[in-house]
Amino acid sequence: MSHRSVTAAGLPPPAGPYSPAQVFERLVFVSGQGATDPATGAMAGPDIEAQTEQVLKNVSAILEAAGSSLQHVLRCGVFLTDM
Repeated sequence: MSHRSVTAAGLPPPAGPYSPAQVFERLVFVSGQGATDPATGAMAGPDIEAQTEQVLKNVSAILEAAGSSLQHVLRCGVFLTDM
């Protein structure tokens, strides 16, 4: 059994000392992603719609770097700061 770290060009740097994802055999485990726009380094958009779109773009870039895509996602947890 082997695992490897995944990094993707054009992503905002992680907020902590971790890689954006780990691949273990055929599974990809993506670390928590925020709505940071990698082009500006700032939070994307003023509303939840724009921020959600940016998070999914970030996750998609990570999955593609790992050789996968959004269509293969089995589970996704979402944490909101304000309901």
